[in-house]
Amino acid sequence: MDNIVTKFLSRHPLYLIFLTILLTAFFSYVASSDNSIDEVSFDTGGKIFELNKKIGENFQSPYHFTSVILESRSEDIFTPQAFSEILNNQNKLIALDNNFFLSKAAGINEDNYLFNLTDFETGRKSTGVTSIVDITDEFIKTQMNIPDGVNGVNKNQLKFALDKILASEQGNELLRTISRDDVYTKVKHVSNELGEYNEWSSKALLVNVILDNEKLGGGTFNVGLGADQNTLNKEYLGREITNVLAGTENNYKLWPIAVDVNLYSQEQGETSGVYLTLTVIVAILIAGLSLRSFYTVSIIGFGISALILWLKGISFILGIKGGLIVDFIVPIAMVSLGVDFAIHAIRRYQESKISHPENMTKALSFGLAAVSGALILAVLSDSLAFLSNAVTGIESLMHFGFSAAIATFSSFFLLGIIAPIVYMQTDKWLIQYNQNTRHINPILKIFAGVLAACTAGVSVILTVAINPGYGGLVLAGYILIFLVLPIIYLKIFGSIGQIVKEEEKFPSRKRIFQINFNPVTLFTNLTNYRYIVIFVTIIITMYSGYYALKLKPTFDVKDFFDPNSEFVIGLDKMDEYFSDSAGEPAEIYFEGRLDSLKFINTLNSFTLTLDENKYVGQDLDGSTQYYEFTVLHLMETILSNDFAKNIYSTHPEGTKKNITDNDNNLIFDDDNQISSLFKLAPKIGIPKSNTEFLIPPQTINNFLRYDVNNDSYSMRLQFGLLKTNDFESILNAFDILSNDVKIFENYGENLVDYGITGSPFIREAQTSAATDSLRQSIPVAALGALILLLLATRSFYYSFVTVFPLLLIVSWLYALMYFLGFGLNFVTATIGAVSIGVGLDFSIHMTERFRQEININDDPNIAISISLKGTGLALIGAGVSSIAGFIILGFAPMPLFSTYGILSAAMISFALIASITVVPSLLLIVIDIKKKLKFK
Repeated sequence: MDNIVTKFLSRHPLYLIFLTILLTAFFSYVASSDNSIDEVSFDTGGKIFELNKKIGENFQSPYHFTSVILESRSEDIFTPQAFSEILNNQNKLIALDNNFFLSKAAGINEDNYLFNLTDFETGRKSTGVTSIVDITDEFIKTQMNIPDGVNGVNKNQLKFALDKILASEQGNELLRTISRDDVYTKVKHVSNELGEYNEWSSKALLVNVILDNEKLGGGTFNVGLGADQNTLNKEYLGREITNVLAGTENNYKLWPIAVDVNLYSQEQGETSGVYLTLTVIVAILIAGLSLRSFYTVSIIGFGISALILWLKGISFILGIKGGLIVDFIVPIAMVSLGVDFAIHAIRRYQESKISHPENMTKALSFGLAAVSGALILAVLSDSLAFLSNAVTGIESLMHFGFSAAIATFSSFFLLGIIAPIVYMQTDKWLIQYNQNTRHINPILKIFAGVLAACTAGVSVILTVAINPGYGGLVLAGYILIFLVLPIIYLKIFGSIGQIVKEEEKFPSRKRIFQINFNPVTLFTNLTNYRYIVIFVTIIITMYSGYYALKLKPTFDVKDFFDPNSEFVIGLDKMDEYFSDSAGEPAEIYFEGRLDSLKFINTLNSFTLTLDENKYVGQDLDGSTQYYEFTVLHLMETILSNDFAKNIYSTHPEGTKKNITDNDNNLIFDDDNQISSLFKLAPKIGIPKSNTEFLIPPQTINNFLRYDVNNDSYSMRLQFGLLKTNDFESILNAFDILSNDVKIFENYGENLVDYGITGSPFIREAQTSAATDSLRQSIPVAALGALILLLLATRSFYYSFVTVFPLLLIVSWLYALMYFLGFGLNFVTATIGAVSIGVGLDFSIHMTERFRQEININDDPNIAISISLKGTGLALIGAGVSSIAGFIILGFAPMPLFSTYGILSAAMISFALIASITVVPSLLLIVIDIKKKLKFK
C-alpha cells in the first residue's frame, strides 16, 4: 500500500526534479566559492599536543633545513670526481640563490633564501650550503697550496686532506654527515709519499642546506600531512634545491630526505585520480547493468555526481573542515551507499510496474512505500553509526562522522527518492512518445551508457580534487546531454528504431551455452541448513576475531606512499646509512622558574639517563646527539672562555656574581650564577669578543626563552629518536622517557609544566587514538542501532538479527587486514567506521523485506525466497557494482588509496555475504523460535 507522502512525491515529479537541480546548482556555487585552506586537525588532545603547541608558540628556529643523501655510484663517495661534481653543484646553488633564480624557478617570492652562516669555533663563514666537500676544497687550496682545490688533486691527495680535516676540531661535526656503520664507512692506515695517515672511504654523504626560515614564513619543522602555503613554499624551494644539487648525477645518486611530503602527497593523489574516476564509472555502469536500463545508468550517474556536490556544499555551510579523510575518503565511500539506495528504490519501482503496468505514478507510489521503511531505517542507522565517531573527541574523526552523515542523508534524498522519481517521469515520457527502449540498437545504448558513466566520473573527480564549480558545470552538461536531449529528440523526431519480432530477426538462434545457475535458488536452499550456516559462521568469526584482536596500530610511510618512489627510498636510505646517529626530532619541554642549581643538577642527571637510552641517537663519544644546544652546553662554553665568563660575571642585567666552577663539573656553582645565565643568554648570547660570538642569541632563543612579564622561562631539549618507522619502538621510547622525566617531580612548584612531545610521539598518539576510537564507536554504533531498530520494529529478535552482522563484518575485515599485513591507522580506522554503516544498510534491507513478505505469506520459506529474489538481487547488484569499483581503486599507485580500495571491496563483500546468507538463516531461526514459544 502507498501513503500520503509517496502519493505526493509520485504526483509532483517535475517540481521535485526542478527543486533538486536548483539545490545542486546552489551547493555547487557555494562550495566553489570556498578558497580557504582550513584542514581538519588530527590532534587528539592531551599533554603531547599541548606541549607541542607551546613549543610552536615559544620557539621558532631561524633555520629551515633541506637535507639530502648523496650515494656513490661506486663504493666510495670520497673521490676527486665525486667531490668535483658535488662542489660544482653547491657553487651553482649559491650563484642561483644570489641572483634570485633559485626562488624564481621554485615559483615563490623572489629573494635569496640561503642562510649566511659563521662557524663560531673556527670563524669560517659560508652561505647556506656547506659540507665536507667545500671544507676539503678550502683546505687543499690554503694548506696544500693546490689552487684548483678538489678539481686539481689525485685520490691520495684527497684522502690525505680528508684525514687532516676529520682529525681537526671540526672533524666531529663532519663525521655526523657520514655513516658510522663499518659496512659503508671504512678506515685504513696507509703510508705513501704524503706520509702516514688514515684513508677514509664511505658509500654516502649527508648534505644539509640551511635556509632562512623567517623569509620563508617561519614556523616549526614537522614531518606530516596537512600544510599551509608557507610550508608548501618551503617544499617548492626544497625541490628546486635537490634538482640543482643532483645535477647530472654522474658520480652519485641524490636522495631527498622528507623534502616534499605534502607536494608528493598531492601528486600521488592526482595520479590516483584516474583510478578514483574509474571506480565511480564502473560502479555506475554495473549498477545500471543490474537494472538493465540505459536510463538507470544516466540517472544514477546524475545522482552520484549531485551527491558529491551536495556533500561539499552542505559541509561548507555547516563549517565542516576539509582534509584527506573528509575531502577524498568520504566522497568515495558514499558511492557505495548511493548506488545501494538507488538500486533498491529503482528495483522496487520496477517490481511495482509489474502490478501496475498502465499507471507509472501509482507504481512509483507503491514502490516507494514498500522500500521507504528500509531506506529510512538505513539512513538513520547509518548516520548514527557515522556520528558515533563524535564520541572520540578527535576533530578529524568527528568531522568525518558529520560529513558521512550529511552524505548519507543526501544519498537517501537524491538516490533513494529523486532517482526513482526521475526514472518514473522518463517512463511516462517514453510511453507518451511511443518509445520502447528494446527497439534501440544495443550498441548505441552501451555506448551512451559508458559515455554517461564516464562523464559522471569526470564530474565527481573535478568536484573532489579540483573545484566543485567545475564539477557542477560538467554535471549541467551531463543533465542536458543524457537526460534532457533524448526526450526532446523523441518529442521532435519520434521514436528510435523499429519493432522487429525476435523470431523473424533471428529465426534459428539458439543458446549454445545453457546457464542454469540461479543465485536466488542457491541462497534459498542454503536456508534449509540454517543452523549449520550459523554454526559455521560463529566458528569462522571466533577464529577471525582472535586475529582481529592481534591487529596493532602502525604508522609506516609505506602505508601512504609508493614504496618505490624517491620519497620513500630517501627515508629508507637515511635509516640504512644513519640509523645509529641521526633520528627524528623528539623534545622535552620545561616551563617555570628554571634558574636554580637544583634544576640544573636534575637536568644533568636526566641527560645522563638519556645517554643510556637505546632509542636515542648518539654522538661519536656515546653521548646524546642534540639538535640544539642545551643550557649545559652554554655553561661549558662560558667556562672555557675568559671573555664570556667576565661578561656574565659583571653584566649589569645579571646578578653580578663571579662565574665559578670549583668542583670542575662544568656546572656553575650557585643559583645566582645560573640566574645570570638564564636571563642574559637569550639576550646577549655567548660572546667571544666585543664583535664576535661563540654562540649568538638567536641560536639560544631557539631553545631557551625568558618571559620578563612572568619572570619565568621556557626551555626545550631536542634530540634524535631512532627507528621511528617502527610503532613499537616509539611506544617503548616513550615509556622509558616517561619514567626518566619523573626525576623532575622533585623540583616542586617552580616547575609549572614539563613533558615529552615531538612528531614521533604525536603520530603515535594520533594512531592510538584512531584505534581507541574504533573500539569506542563500534559498540556505540551497535547499541544505538539496536535501540533505533527496537523502536522501529518493536521486536528484539528482528533488531538483533539486523545488528548481529556488524560483529561478523568487523571481525572478518580486521582479521583479513592482519593476514594481509595491514595495520591500524586513520585510513583503516575510517574503513572500519564505514563498514558499520554498510553492514547495517545491507542487513536492514533484507530484514525489512522479509518482515513485509512474512505478513503477506504465512510460509516463511516462501517469504525468504521472495525476499532473496527481490531485495537479495538488489543487494547483489549494489554489492557487485561497489566491489568492482573499489577493486579498480586497489590498483592506484598511492598505497593510501589502494589500501582503501582493497579493504573497501573486502568490507562490502563481507557485508553482502552476511546479508544474503547469515541474515536469511537468522530470520528463519527467529521464526522457528517464535513458533516454539507460541506452541508452549
